[in-house]
Amino acid sequence: MMNMSINNLINDFIETEIDDLQEEGNFCLDICEKEGNFHMTSYWINGAYDNVRYFINNNYSNELYLMILDKYPHDLERLKSKIRAIYENYTEKDIALEALSSILLKEMQYYSQWYTIYGSEEEDMIDFRKYNVHDALNNPNEFPIIKQEDIVASMYGLNDTVQPSDLYDVFAHYSDELKIKKYNLIENDSEPIFTPDVFLVAAVVARYKNYIDIAKKAYPEYAIEFCKMSYYESNLKEQFILAYAIDDYYNRFNSTPYGLPLHKDMVDAHIVTIGNLNKYVINYKIRGIKNKKTCWDSIAEIVYEIPQTVEEFQSFIIQIAIDFKRELNGLEKVRNKDIKAIDGKYPNRYSASHGLTFSKDINVHKKDTRGNDIKKTMKCNYTLELAEKQALYLIKKSLRYATTNPIISSSFGIDSITVLHLLRRVNKYNFNIVFNNSLVEYPELIKYKKEICSEWNLDNKLIETTPVETYWSIQKHSGWNFNRKGDRRNGKSTSEECCAKIKHVPMYNQIDKFISEGNPMQANYTGLRASESRAREQSCKRDNVVYFSKSWKTLRINPIAFFSEEMVWEYQKKYNVPYCEVYDKVVYYEDVYDNVQEEEYQKVYYAPRIGCWTCLLNKGRGYLNFLKLYYPKHYFFLMYEKGLAKDLFIPGAKKLGIISKNIIVSNSENNQLSLFDTPTEACKEDTFSCEKIMQKYSLVDMEALIMKRPCKFLI
Repeated sequence: MMNMSINNLINDFIETEIDDLQEEGNFCLDICEKEGNFHMTSYWINGAYDNVRYFINNNYSNELYLMILDKYPHDLERLKSKIRAIYENYTEKDIALEALSSILLKEMQYYSQWYTIYGSEEEDMIDFRKYNVHDALNNPNEFPIIKQEDIVASMYGLNDTVQPSDLYDVFAHYSDELKIKKYNLIENDSEPIFTPDVFLVAAVVARYKNYIDIAKKAYPEYAIEFCKMSYYESNLKEQFILAYAIDDYYNRFNSTPYGLPLHKDMVDAHIVTIGNLNKYVINYKIRGIKNKKTCWDSIAEIVYEIPQTVEEFQSFIIQIAIDFKRELNGLEKVRNKDIKAIDGKYPNRYSASHGLTFSKDINVHKKDTRGNDIKKTMKCNYTLELAEKQALYLIKKSLRYATTNPIISSSFGIDSITVLHLLRRVNKYNFNIVFNNSLVEYPELIKYKKEICSEWNLDNKLIETTPVETYWSIQKHSGWNFNRKGDRRNGKSTSEECCAKIKHVPMYNQIDKFISEGNPMQANYTGLRASESRAREQSCKRDNVVYFSKSWKTLRINPIAFFSEEMVWEYQKKYNVPYCEVYDKVVYYEDVYDNVQEEEYQKVYYAPRIGCWTCLLNKGRGYLNFLKLYYPKHYFFLMYEKGLAKDLFIPGAKKLGIISKNIIVSNSENNQLSLFDTPTEACKEDTFSCEKIMQKYSLVDMEALIMKRPCKFLI
């Protein structure tokens, strides 16, 4: 009975603390967001300790001590070793204090008020000793940003801990140090870079996208409100119209999945008299980082006519959204119309937040000595530690707006698993995973998915989709996917059809299912990296790393967009992140060529990626060599049973002149195909139809010729 009473006492204490975290934590975070400063959260660690200490002192007994140890969720001996490393002398009461603090910590890590500030990495409350101001000052990798307020509070004895650095846009803080110099000569100090808050910019852009949809037809709500205001006296009516328009702009799309909140000071509107006529004047501002400090910058001041009709009233509200977007970061060129792009004051492509302005050689290709296309290594002016903090900042801040159904899209490739690992460092419990199973995945990938889901307790979070049409069905009626997405010289490519039916449409259907169930996807995290392709690089520069997607009906976040490939693997080694063994199946130059130079030995010819093993977009970059070396059954199934050898051979042979307009030219001496034969009028008596060549020359011969001379058949 006593044990039950003590257990209830502990549970009541934890429940009270959680209630306070939710109520007071929300209040605190609202203030921090408005001020752009999270100094108040630096008191949370000591505050939690104080509350636990007060509870222990008022209720301590041997029974309480034993009950706390029984409820402690981790390895008690490991906790005691941490205590010994910090406490000179400690008692059972000290152990009870640390153990109960850790019990409370584990419960708080389920709540967004806590994990969006301190994450969920720490096992014990004692692990937060690293946030001590003196320790933090000596650990710049972990604490690249230490706010002056935290140091001042320590100097006055008010607090001795700092706030996490990843509560801020780290790249924006370090933008002046990270920018790449154009010349090696010493330059004069230029004006410090101002970086607009990426989430506030995303909020402005989201409103623009959504209001453009509203503009397509008359909106009844606006008509009703305008009619109500028509009964007011003229001056009062003008004030109400302006107040309603500004309120609508602020609040209609102020939460995920369709938008984000704006700061209250971003739009300032008033009425002025110009030439005996009243007009509206609206000042647009944006908050950001400059010279490591939070500050504001004016974007534009625009004068508007006062609406006189319902149509003008709706147009006025929509024009606010258009003007702010245009003046802030521009408008894109309108396709098929003579409307040029407008840059705006702070175009996304120059933003510090995506880090690409601090990188070079992104998606730059060159040729090796054999003429093979190879990609240069992306060079970054920032370290992995800084990139980690930036990624964690994007995840933490976005999770403040996505508290019920954040989703990570995962292929379980190395990029996806890196984002998943980063996400779990912040939030281990409150998210779901969508895996678009193509049904043509590598067998090792399916095995790895099961293993990692078991190891990380993800089984109850995993949602799998399947294609609306299988790859083999698409291949049968549309052919092989040789051309990249976006290559529309002959209409939409097979690759686009593949990706749509195998990945995108199933995902869109899942998104609609979330919505129909009343639980929309509030945010979507992806492993997209800019250095994967020029298209992804341009996407990052256009949309930045946080943006509202109309097609995905949600906020999208790309936390590792600025990671180089080398950085991803450095991260994997640093945290010992498990990965799919497919990545270890590398093709070297000696696997492809009979004679290799000394500098080519053990040089990577082809490094695999996770995806559909049937995809042939990289057929000319060593993929078939990889498939033949490591997956011979898959390779021969494609080449022979599915006729890929023939389908690769015929267009290549046509280019070489071996086949001319469905005519096969044979060598007149030994009747053997040769790469060096050329079609001539004189040899038409020795030609064969496609049917005849299939009888005379086997798929094995074709396959051998293709792999012997890939430059002639695969590029």
